Amino acid sequence: MLSFHREFGQEAGTCVEIAVPAGEAGLTLVSRCFSELEATVMRNAATNVAEVVIPDSGHWLMEEATQPTMGAVQGFSVSIAIRQGRRSA
Repeated sequence: MLSFHREFGQEAGTCVEIAVPAGEAGLTLVSRCFSELEATVMRNAATNVAEVVIPDSGHWLMEEATQPTMGAVQGFSVSIAIRQGRRSA
């Protein structure tokens, strides 16, 4: 269901409601849809965006998947340094 809403004191917005299957299939669908959506939104607000999906994690990345999260952050930091010429590849 797609609807348009406007709440008092807030910008007008669009609301999307989808029926999602329970379990792993639903989790995969939601993760994929929203990671792509968030990356698109952030590309309009930030100058350097990298979309990364950390498997087997939710809202608490560092508690649920410490090593993959740190690897993603370090990889992003290194890519910035390389682009800025501060570290050779």
